[in-house]
Amino acid sequence: MKHHECLFYELNEVRYNRWQFHRQEEDIAVSVTGRRASNDGGVVRQWALSGKGIAYKSALDVKADLNAGRLVPLCTDWQGELVPLHLLCPSRQQLTPAVKALHRFLRDQLT
Repeated sequence: MKHHECLFYELNEVRYNRWQFHRQEEDIAVSVTGRRASNDGGVVRQWALSGKGIAYKSALDVKADLNAGRLVPLCTDWQGELVPLHLLCPSRQQLTPAVKALHRFLRDQLT
């Protein structure tokens, strides 16, 4: 990755150019370089789809592209940085059986 054009997500003038990976008991962080940065993750995805470089994206964001062969996964023996995913409800009264079933489904699919 150090010798490839990398595509960055940037938020509040912070460029995310240190990509973290994990496998078994091993953690590494790689500082990467590139000329393209956007504060819109969709733009970074489009750049990757058009062959502009390598993107560090959540598998959830690009699952359809991976399944369709539009993107190719790299470093498949490594896992990217884990980030929490939350299901929010305005109040406990809205935790209906359907919402609880959705929560179980998402937990089972994403873990």
